[in-house]
Amino acid sequence: MQDAVDAIPEEMDDPIPFADDTLHASYDRAAVERWWRVVTDVGAVFRRHHSPFTGKASPVQFFTGSFDLSYVRISGRTPGHDSTEEQRIEAGFWPGGKLVAGAAFYSYPAPAVPEIATVNIRPAAARWDNQLGYFLLRYDDVRGSPAPETAILDFLQSTYEAAADVAGWDRSSLERSPA
Repeated sequence: MQDAVDAIPEEMDDPIPFADDTLHASYDRAAVERWWRVVTDVGAVFRRHHSPFTGKASPVQFFTGSFDLSYVRISGRTPGHDSTEEQRIEAGFWPGGKLVAGAAFYSYPAPAVPEIATVNIRPAAARWDNQLGYFLLRYDDVRGSPAPETAILDFLQSTYEAAADVAGWDRSSLERSPA
């Protein structure tokens, strides 16, 4: 049995049914190729960062509704007696929208860990966003960096370490040294 295609886009601001959408009817090949290079390069950096983690985790995934790439690391334990949700840390990249102007890298622990907002992360341009409950690093800051890949890896590693340490993860059993 084949699923029906939803005629209205999801995860978009002010969605227009596909059949009625004349606003987005153009195709800019150069823009699509630039976007594809960014997503491909970011995916490779994510896989590089993600590879030393030996615990339960998702692969790097692309979400068609919001056009974000992300992956999840899972601690393998629940945080308390009232929760059935395993502790996890998600990291990703998305092109922006209503809540964040412009493309950005993000990272956050779930369930939320209130102390996380006060930790120091790298690079200096990265910050905690109280409204979203995420660490953010703007794509433009990465592009302006003398070493963009290093900036992304620093962001991913420092936010992972901060969230895992504050949440009390047994990191020694979940990580191996990168090759």
